[in-house]
Amino acid sequence: QYHQYTEEIAKEISALSDRIKLTIYKGDLEKEKEYGVKNISALFIEGKNTSKNVVYYGMPSGHEFSSILEDIVNVSKGETDLSLKIKETVKKISSNV
Repeated sequence: QYHQYTEEIAKEISALSDRIKLTIYKGDLEKEKEYGVKNISALFIEGKNTSKNVVYYGMPSGHEFSSILEDIVNVSKGETDLSLKIKETVKKISSNV
């Protein structure tokens, strides 16, 4: 339902800089298994030198859109603007969120 809109947003964002690479996977069962995604629009923000990734499900609009832009910057720098206290709390989470 929101697949086309999500794809258009991703294309527009990737057009902002040649340092942003966009890869679109449609029906790639191996990628679905690797990322644990099925039958839903998912937007992955991955850094080149990190295993820490950000995943958005559904349509990226409203507050999510500005968060996506912020996450692209953070992933590219390999750091976040989170306080040390929040980082320590997040490290204690033992299950997928």
